[in-house]
Amino acid sequence: MAKENIIVGLDVGTCFIRLVVAKAVFDGKKPQIIGVGQAPSFGLRRGVVVDIDETVNNISQAVQEAERNSGISIEKVVVGISGNHIGTKPSKGVVAVSRA
Repeated sequence: MAKENIIVGLDVGTCFIRLVVAKAVFDGKKPQIIGVGQAPSFGLRRGVVVDIDETVNNISQAVQEAERNSGISIEKVVVGISGNHIGTKPSKGVVAVSRA
């Protein structure tokens, strides 16, 4: 199975961290689910991270379970985070690049 055909979705929720590993299908069909992972979410309260170390640990647990279930080594994920505290702030920046 080609690695570029794998999609991993990560949902960071207040109660659970969940992952789904799917094989992308490009002929109009739904993706084929090949693995899932789940862990309790102890580092979040009301959608806000209150303990970053615990959140990282919970995400790692869910990733390991999804890797075991799918037989795939997970390197990239698409993350879904929601809540009324999520927002955007338009900004501009400048970066100096050395020509050395």
